[in-house]
Amino acid sequence: MFFSANDSEQAHENHSIALTGSRRRTLLMILLVALVIRLAASVLFVFNNSARWADPKEDHWTYAYEAGRIARSLATGHGFSSPLRLPSGPTTWLPPVYPLIFAGVFKVFGIYSTASALAMRVFDSVVSALTCIPICLIGRRFGDRMGTWAAWAWAFFPHGVYSAAVVTWDSSLSAPILTCLVWLTLEVEKSRSLPAWVGYGALWGLGGLTNPTMLAALPFLLGWLWFRQASPRRLWILRPGTTILASLIVMAPWIVRNYLVFHQPFLLKSNFWLEFVIGNGEGQWSYTITAMSPEHNPSELRDYVQIGEVEYMAQKRRAAMDFLLHHPALYAWLCVRRFSYVWTGFWSFKPKFLASNTDGGLRHIALTSAYTIPFLLGLWRAFRLKTRTTWLLAAVLFSVPFVTYLTHPFGYYRYIIDPEIVFLAVYGLVPLLSLWAAKEPSPQQSEPFPQPALRHAVSSVQIPPQLGNSR
Repeated sequence: MFFSANDSEQAHENHSIALTGSRRRTLLMILLVALVIRLAASVLFVFNNSARWADPKEDHWTYAYEAGRIARSLATGHGFSSPLRLPSGPTTWLPPVYPLIFAGVFKVFGIYSTASALAMRVFDSVVSALTCIPICLIGRRFGDRMGTWAAWAWAFFPHGVYSAAVVTWDSSLSAPILTCLVWLTLEVEKSRSLPAWVGYGALWGLGGLTNPTMLAALPFLLGWLWFRQASPRRLWILRPGTTILASLIVMAPWIVRNYLVFHQPFLLKSNFWLEFVIGNGEGQWSYTITAMSPEHNPSELRDYVQIGEVEYMAQKRRAAMDFLLHHPALYAWLCVRRFSYVWTGFWSFKPKFLASNTDGGLRHIALTSAYTIPFLLGLWRAFRLKTRTTWLLAAVLFSVPFVTYLTHPFGYYRYIIDPEIVFLAVYGLVPLLSLWAAKEPSPQQSEPFPQPALRHAVSSVQIPPQLGNSR
């Protein structure tokens, strides 16, 4: 049989991808393994750090940083406020979903308690393990076995485990939401059901309220859907319009609240310009300038509390504009360095930087490169085989981290796109595995999920030699 990559994907559209029988059992096993690994790491981390969190000098700051402070404010009846060490009034420092979940945990298990720390990490571990499902479904666009192997890789992926067990941030929740959005984009491509597009848009709204950086991918994914349409595109515009409207409706309560409190329209987060000045300055030796952060500088914290969040962020915006005006070449160079850091883990080999114990040493470079190189191989292989899904994945991978390139990078800022990276890394390693290469039909030769009767009928067809030679 001779199928092009597009033939293979078209064949996939015509057959069910329901998880039945052995596929369902295999995926359940992967989920259980992924969950057990994450829960074990969570328990070890919580009990190794509970004494440090209880230190009065610490005041539970590293327990959950800004998310923990806002959750405490919510749980004690003071509203969505005070993201730092001192009370500071209403805030939109973070989007609402993750702090609200954290506040619910505090209400049930106690504020800054060990039980709450465990409960929150159980939640993070569960949603991180469930990410295996959309990874598997996306992978099956490239072949049945591909989805299973990608799910297994996610179960053991170090940053996936670390994000769930250690990083108390929205990363573990944002990653499965974005991966589900990628999968749903593939599913709604041929759908004419407006309710399906409404649900698709509602999930985008939830994503925006969890981590607004994922909204950077929305225009690219809608553009991909528009390009794939065979029907008159001027008639198709109703569907993406429905998606955008549904997402805005979901985000509307938060946007309205922020306008009433801060008098700024369409505000999801307030701290972009602060993150900008933290990551851009003259003579900086690290990827962040900690002296500019109220988290590390008591003077900056006092200013933030005294003048309020709106004026404080306005000051940072003026400082950022001044830096851009006087140092455009330096800013461009820093953006290049941040791009390099995100994908290689390298920032500097200067002794001062290495002694700071921030991410960027040899271990971090080795770990980051260990999956960036196969990821690039997978991306190249997918483009070479001209699979249409590749453009969708590439759009997500290079649009979502864009804000990081402009401001400053932390390792966990990129965790949101890790599932897509893992999938393409596995796809890049496939040709290097001789056992796999001997058994796995390539996208150019396979029909992912033929029905048994169709498979039998095709295999029984005798192809004349001259036709076979003509291919």
